[in-house]
Amino acid sequence: MSNPERPRFIRPRYQVDISESTKPGVAVLALEANRDNSASELLYKVEGVYHPNDLDHFAVQPSTGELILAQSLDREVRHQHVLLISVTNQKDARRKKDYCHVFIQVLDHNDHAPQFSSAVYNASVSETAVVGSRIVQLWATDKDHGANGLLVYSIASGNIDGAIGIDPESGLVFLQRTLERRQISNLVLSIRASDQGSPPLHSFTTVRIAIHRPKEAQPRFLRSSTVLEVSEAARVGDYIGVLQVDCPDGLQFTLDKNLRALDGRAPVLCLGDDVSTQSINGHKAREALLSVLI
Repeated sequence: MSNPERPRFIRPRYQVDISESTKPGVAVLALEANRDNSASELLYKVEGVYHPNDLDHFAVQPSTGELILAQSLDREVRHQHVLLISVTNQKDARRKKDYCHVFIQVLDHNDHAPQFSSAVYNASVSETAVVGSRIVQLWATDKDHGANGLLVYSIASGNIDGAIGIDPESGLVFLQRTLERRQISNLVLSIRASDQGSPPLHSFTTVRIAIHRPKEAQPRFLRSSTVLEVSEAARVGDYIGVLQVDCPDGLQFTLDKNLRALDGRAPVLCLGDDVSTQSINGHKAREALLSVLI
């Protein structure tokens, strides 16, 4: 009896696209080979791989030629797998084989959220900075591919009066409107980075921005007027109150005759030596207008 002819794969090369989210046990490809008129069965086998780990991820059903996913895939580890599959006739004593290559492309699944380079960014900006001034550059990365790894930045919260802007593509934080330190001394923003997967994944970071005055700026009171109460029984040296002053350098106070600073440098006010009990007696002087220069 003559030996059956060698079987032939219908195609010498197969290309398969598989999502990395595919569950193990799923048949990803059905290999086909021509056989002669005999009733002999074909035998399929993985003969070789281009990477040792490919043997762990795929298996072929010997009798049907179905290629089965045996282990979960991770595109970020390997984006392509290549197998060499053989087919032979089980009744062929000479075991003549035919071969085909299977190229498996792993498609990305949005399984990684963006990651910022830092959990907190600290920055500062002068209140005299012009609109559009750069404040801080944020960086985030995403291990996913394509739209799943394309990031968009936005301000989630903390942007008082819309003072701060962020470029959605680059993550550059900039001044969007002029600031005044007496109104806003600092900002704490929550910044979101979102990928464009479906559904999208997000991560957040915190940006702390201190608003400062330049050193050459003139000192100023945070309030143009302050009301302080003093008892008519108060004595010279008794504490009255504190004035809030904004100045980058040390201060020197000049007070009128009814007030004095504790050391001439701190905005802590006490009764001066020239204040008599009559000048603050409730019946003779219920209010006094005092001036302080810095």
